[in-house]
Amino acid sequence: MLLLPGLVRALANPLQVFPKEESLEEKPQPYVLSIDFDDPGDLCMTSESDDTIQIYSVKDGRQDKSLASKKYGVKLAKFTHNSSSIIYASTKQNRTWLALLFLYPCLWLLAITSD
Repeated sequence: MLLLPGLVRALANPLQVFPKEESLEEKPQPYVLSIDFDDPGDLCMTSESDDTIQIYSVKDGRQDKSLASKKYGVKLAKFTHNSSSIIYASTKQNRTWLALLFLYPCLWLLAITSD
């Protein structure tokens, strides 16, 4: 394959370097613990290390809802058979803790604990 000298120079030199965004308080970026899609594939849900559940609209490519579970934490969040309810496990207790949550309106229906 024949490469033109101008193309080689353009590939070797980046057009613009973007500096790292500096913030006043350095907080670590949250990372994804689990990801799940609802049955029709319209919604995507992630549980994150900052104890939040993020719900995204796949069709629109935007965030629909953010739910905080600061007291109990959140890990392995999954949609149930219905796209408006989820079940998730706790990360902040020494015992098993599961919750069933309705998204619209935001309502905890059931919490199961075990020693």
